Amino acid sequence: MNRRDLIASVGLASAGLLASNLDSAISAERKNEDEKDKATFVSFSECADACSECAKLCNSSFNHCTILLQTGQKGYSMIMRTCIDCAEVNRVCAALCSRESRLAKVLTEACARFCDRAAGECAKFPKDKLLAACAEQCRRCAASCRGLHDDMLIA
Repeated sequence: MNRRDLIASVGLASAGLLASNLDSAISAERKNEDEKDKATFVSFSECADACSECAKLCNSSFNHCTILLQTGQKGYSMIMRTCIDCAEVNRVCAALCSRESRLAKVLTEACARFCDRAAGECAKFPKDKLLAACAEQCRRCAASCRGLHDDMLIA
């Protein structure tokens, strides 16, 4: 085998490896795109329903905590304040999603963060059925707000 044949063979082998790596990269990219397509996306209506239900539970939790504080129980003031703020953000987010506002993105991001905070506060009292239900609904609402497809929204 002469020098030219050897260099040609090495070049072809390198090209083959490069093509193999490129095929692997393309396959990985396609797999990521397929997984993105399988991600749970929700409609405006589904998000509005989740926000509306969350607002109801947060308002109920606010009232519940007010009563607990009035009876002398301690530790509920932060939950109370967090829930009333979360309820208000959820109410507005539900309205924007109900009318399919393309400007809902900023509010859905904020709503998810408020819901995360409220869920964390309510979860501190797992034996309280209302607060446990509120925490669960806040988690569902946060997931719903994050599930709105970015293509439908404007930042």
